[in-house]
Amino acid sequence: MAWLVKFTPTAEKQLDRLDPHLNAQIRARLHDASEGAPFLGAKPLRGKLRTLYRYRVDKWRVIVDIRRQELVIVVLEVGRRDEIYS
Repeated sequence: MAWLVKFTPTAEKQLDRLDPHLNAQIRARLHDASEGAPFLGAKPLRGKLRTLYRYRVDKWRVIVDIRRQELVIVVLEVGRRDEIYS
């Protein structure tokens, strides 16, 4: 069963500002997650973000909220590893 991927306006802007090749890599990663098991390769976050997960694409991180009841992956933020968590 395929999951739906939704983007917040912030995440959409962050993704659109990226190099087209990197943008395509991230969208491919999200597509793969939506087609199969979204938790495969997703790492749960800790602390105040403990309800969220992240996908890793090279030096970039995609912060998502995986909603099991709705079968939706909500992309919250896209950013470099050294900037996304601050």
